[in-house]
Amino acid sequence: MFAAFYANDMKQYTRNQWMIWFGILFTLVSTSFILFGGADANTYDGFNTTMASLLNVNLFLLPLILFVMGAVSVAAEKEEGLFTLVVSYPVSYLQLVVAKVLSLITAMLLILFFSYGVAAIVGFFTGTALAPDTLILFLFLSVLLVLLLAPLAILMGVCTSTKFQAMALALGIWAFFVLLYEFLFMGLITVVPPLWLTVFLTLAVAFNPVELIRVATIIIMDGGTSLGPSLYDFTSYLSGGFGALILAVFAVLWLVLPTAACYILIRGGKTHGS
Repeated sequence: MFAAFYANDMKQYTRNQWMIWFGILFTLVSTSFILFGGADANTYDGFNTTMASLLNVNLFLLPLILFVMGAVSVAAEKEEGLFTLVVSYPVSYLQLVVAKVLSLITAMLLILFFSYGVAAIVGFFTGTALAPDTLILFLFLSVLLVLLLAPLAILMGVCTSTKFQAMALALGIWAFFVLLYEFLFMGLITVVPPLWLTVFLTLAVAFNPVELIRVATIIIMDGGTSLGPSLYDFTSYLSGGFGALILAVFAVLWLVLPTAACYILIRGGKTHGS
């Protein structure tokens, strides 16, 4: 039954124009950065302006694409009555949820690998390619971001009844995580006692998967100095065993908790569109 759910969802994604246009958009953006910024990446090792720009674009576009595709796909099935029909059969709700999460992840990975593949080929022939290890690192971190956000995207679709509601919710949560979150905690930092600053910043990063990937990328690429000397203790703490463990635990929670919430809502009857 799981295979049938997964195959059906993948068929829907491959026929979805959202996926095609998002794939084209991400390919164009990735290739543009390789063409016009890749040469700078080879001038010296480590975290530089090109890396920071490429990271910001990834963290800006990927959550947007993922949230819209995941939330709208589930809400569309509910609006059309297909979702209600599926759960009326004696099926495993857990298998249904996991199949939807994995199919969304697979669809996003197709976009990622295609986009990075085209960018790498163009960069190779134009002489502006990023170093292979840098490109692989960005691809790995992009995959990790997809894994963390996919269950949340499916949860948005489960919580809404129409495609319009799903789109609005997806854009709202995307704006909060990507645009508003930093400003909120920058304001709160001013009232946090210095003694608790490291703990506060760690939790602030852990509660936002986008920021979690951003900080992980900076630390992995030895770009902690880009955060400034005032946050040296913070980056040192996250580079250590306990700080890294906290982020790893929260990464697992971002996978498990939204998936569990989807299961509970569907089991409780949250399957109908308006």
